[in-house]
Amino acid sequence: MLALDEIQEVVVVGLADEEWGQRVAAVVKQRSGTPALELSPLRIRLREEMASYKVPTVLKLVDNIERNAMGKVNKRDIIKTYWPDKA
Repeated sequence: MLALDEIQEVVVVGLADEEWGQRVAAVVKQRSGTPALELSPLRIRLREEMASYKVPTVLKLVDNIERNAMGKVNKRDIIKTYWPDKA
């Protein structure tokens, strides 16, 4: 996903799913100064460039990806923030 010029940062997490056990979800931060991303065309581009099982089924566009004091992303916090019902 980072190969796309419009994407600056991505965090991929697994969300609990009754049917499949887990679903792949991604939080995407857009690179500043690039045209606005839209989810539907982004999904199409990802399907063209990635294996289908790697393409996130759930995407969230965000302005900022939070990090802890050590500069690391806490995936549990990401899930709680964007998908509280899955935490």
